[in-house]
Amino acid sequence: MFENSQNEILVAARLLLGGAFVFAGLRNIQNRKLVASLMAARGVPQATLALWLGIVLQVAAGALVIAGIWTT
Repeated sequence: MFENSQNEILVAARLLLGGAFVFAGLRNIQNRKLVASLMAARGVPQATLALWLGIVLQVAAGALVIAGIWTT
């Protein structure tokens, strides 16, 4: 009885958590000039490159969480 609802809760949690990562990555793409300038102002070297690497990591990690890959 509870096994089914536990699976549904895990799927919902994966969607919410992974979706938050994907949403943050997509939001950074929309505001890339602003975010890159803020990163450069904080002293991040190669701010544009670091931003794109961070975006790729956020979107990929979110997709992996949603898909349930590398989760326990």
